[in-house]
Amino acid sequence: MRSKLEAGSIVSLIMVRLRAMNRGVVQKRVVALASLIAACGLAAPVYSKERLGGHARQAVNPIVSLSDGSLIIVNDYYRSLFKTTDAGQHWRKLREGALKLAVSDGKTLWSFVGWPGVHEAPMAELWRSDDSGETWSEHKFDVSVERTEALYALLPAAFVNQPGDRPLVLMQNLQLKRPEPWATLRSWSNVGVPVPIDDRPFSVWHGAAVEYRGTLYAAVGGACIFISRDGGKTWTATAVRQFEDSALRCSGDVCFSLLTGRRDDRDAAGNLPIRSVSSAVYSTKAGEGKWTRTVDLSVGALTKALRRTARNRSPIRRFEATAMAASDDGVYVAGVVNSRADCLMSITGRDCGGGEWGVVVRVSPNGELRPVGQSFDEGVWSLERDSRRALWAGGNGAFQLLDGAWVRMWQDDQHKGLPGGAGK
Repeated sequence: MRSKLEAGSIVSLIMVRLRAMNRGVVQKRVVALASLIAACGLAAPVYSKERLGGHARQAVNPIVSLSDGSLIIVNDYYRSLFKTTDAGQHWRKLREGALKLAVSDGKTLWSFVGWPGVHEAPMAELWRSDDSGETWSEHKFDVSVERTEALYALLPAAFVNQPGDRPLVLMQNLQLKRPEPWATLRSWSNVGVPVPIDDRPFSVWHGAAVEYRGTLYAAVGGACIFISRDGGKTWTATAVRQFEDSALRCSGDVCFSLLTGRRDDRDAAGNLPIRSVSSAVYSTKAGEGKWTRTVDLSVGALTKALRRTARNRSPIRRFEATAMAASDDGVYVAGVVNSRADCLMSITGRDCGGGEWGVVVRVSPNGELRPVGQSFDEGVWSLERDSRRALWAGGNGAFQLLDGAWVRMWQDDQHKGLPGGAGK
């Protein structure tokens, strides 16, 4: 992992190169750079995919819960890992350089990255902790192959197992594997066959996958939701299509999918994209593949649901869903609200002209939207329920829902002087 100083030098060089380009080239490359820097953990807030409000230094994403009652959070800007064992009363910093996090067997933590590279070399790394994050074993894999399907077969995309189950990884070629950290990636055991996609677009993974009660679901961005009831030996495409990104959660007898679509239009000058976003929640009976649209997370629906808790906020013009967590009856959805519909993509990130704030809503099985707690001064990027079933939100800090209100339980002590908002 590169140091922050080295990362800063790299980012400075990138900025110089980008400023020398014309706008058309910049807008095509800025998204790729955002994913690259987030994947490598570089200290470059202007490209962080979570930077909508501008105060990303306190951003918490993700949050994971362990069976021993501890909670692990990641400061998404500095990639620092923090742990609490007493519901947020006290926190300890564990390490830096954390990337994506996953849990298996109730207590084993995994941190991983699989990056195909753009102009730089690809990389695949995996960290494992068997003691709730106290110590880690690090494994860097050889992925020096050509950018063909052979490369994407070596890049981890997502852990799909339930937190209490054996680890199961979906690779970026959409093949399931059992991870064996002390073996080469090529020797990991295949589980079933790859998810069948026509004209497979080998690129950075967008989507979600989950294993629940013996059924596998894989929501592949740009394609559809696939289902397998025989351990991945066969896959069936469902009717839900035309989405770019997704989240999958199952609880009780129901599975939910949060699907997000994006479209880039041109602004009045014709040179910068205006990104419009639409999100919807679908549901199906666990073990089945007949998805029903539960609710559209439209501006109108959110305005109606939040009319009391967001009376002092600017009118809702745009909403982007960012996270989902299962509830006892339905799901929680978090996101970013903006008072402008014409957020512009530029070299410094997404410029929404201020007025951004975050919300968490609960979606009932019949599609009713209800606000959860008060609104946030910044966006909300992650949701998790701990072993006590308490709800946590990662925004400009880590918040716990206590007596119907969000209470900030963590913020980075080294950076408390920086601007940022707690929930209102």
